Amino acid sequence: MDVDTRLLRYFAAVAEEGSLTGAAERLFVSQPALTKQIRRLEEEIGGRLFTRSVAAAVVRLPFRGQERFAVRELFAGERGVLLSARHPLAKSEMVEFRELWDEPFVAAGAGTGAWRGHWLAEDERDGHPARVGAVTSLPDEWLGAVAGGCVALAPASAARFHSHPDVVFRPVRGVSPSRVGLARPRRRRNEAALDQLLEAIALRLTES
Repeated sequence: MDVDTRLLRYFAAVAEEGSLTGAAERLFVSQPALTKQIRRLEEEIGGRLFTRSVAAAVVRLPFRGQERFAVRELFAGERGVLLSARHPLAKSEMVEFRELWDEPFVAAGAGTGAWRGHWLAEDERDGHPARVGAVTSLPDEWLGAVAGGCVALAPASAARFHSHPDVVFRPVRGVSPSRVGLARPRRRRNEAALDQLLEAIALRLTES
């Protein structure tokens, strides 16, 4: 598939920033202009992107029901930790994950499956059980729980898009990265075009 590399750059920016607004600011273009270019890319591949009724969508992995989708990883980024500004580790330049094992973590609801386990890093504790201090589903509740003394693993983008005066973000060593992928329902029309698009996007992200 011969896709304009500029369109791939725009798509990659939206995927990395997690929103059209953030991507437009990063690319120094207006949001309407970026939206127009994303629509042009959709026309070229014959499928919809970044909508609820999608042929393909950018998602953070893992997600509930992922086994029902064909998923292609686009990129990985560091996971860090959100801490109360009063936490003893808040002044550290780097936090070792082992230092967090006994901390109370903010967790997603039990119904979120692999998503909850990933953000508690349950498989990376050498058998040390996660201690859950709060269960939340909304960003404001999440940040409020951290400000109140809990900790939470988070992608680096969380520091840009979700802020709180009493919460700081610090890099963490000893925990796997956060991964973002492009997911599409299996056995859909235009699969060949979508597969070629994924290959082009993955190549573009590798080169950037």
